[in-house]
Amino acid sequence: MVETQIYFLLARSVGLIKIGRSIDVRRRIQDICTMSPVPLELIGVVYGTYQKETEYHQRWAGLRRHGEWFEATDELMTALEADGLVASWNRARQEARDLALEQIDMPVRGGKIVVTLP
Repeated sequence: MVETQIYFLLARSVGLIKIGRSIDVRRRIQDICTMSPVPLELIGVVYGTYQKETEYHQRWAGLRRHGEWFEATDELMTALEADGLVASWNRARQEARDLALEQIDMPVRGGKIVVTLP
């Protein structure tokens, strides 16, 4: 079975979060970035299956705005932090963060992985 990761991308300027899944998160985020008219910020990555991603989508279905994009409400952000999906990423020890960044090879500004249009 191929290991996949569930990622959480924040489009802060439009108040949306994408909850997606990929075998190659780095490549997927680059592809999304190419298509996005706004800057995107990776706020969380966890290992997970299609079923787990579907659970997240169903749990926050009331906040869905389009496809896998959800309104970035305080409720959603708090839930992501409570579940350790965002907090574990944002509050990780520096060594763990460096290792994670190395593994997905993404640029960092201000302690956050930032994906912007080229």
